[in-house]
Amino acid sequence: MSETIIEKDEQEFLDWLQAKGLSDQTLAVYRNGLRHFARWYWLIRGKQLSAEEIEMKDIEEYRAYIWGRKRQQGPRLAGGTISTYVSATRHFLEWALQSSTSP
Repeated sequence: MSETIIEKDEQEFLDWLQAKGLSDQTLAVYRNGLRHFARWYWLIRGKQLSAEEIEMKDIEEYRAYIWGRKRQQGPRLAGGTISTYVSATRHFLEWALQSSTSP
């Protein structure tokens, strides 16, 4: 469990990915990417990541942050890691939007 993301949202998102046929390894990578995003969200927004509140602008700001981090000094993320993290966050947004419109 992560304190920076609502546990129920994280689990339902991972269940949704699993239902789409993603492998356990891919699920683990996406979980890590989502948790990285959730930590950033916590630092920037000061609250837990929630499926009800996430917006495309959050993902755009996060993407700019991690690409900028790659260019700056300090710990850098590889291009493949960045792509995976961004993909995980976009899938989370897709799931959140579908969840909010489902009966």
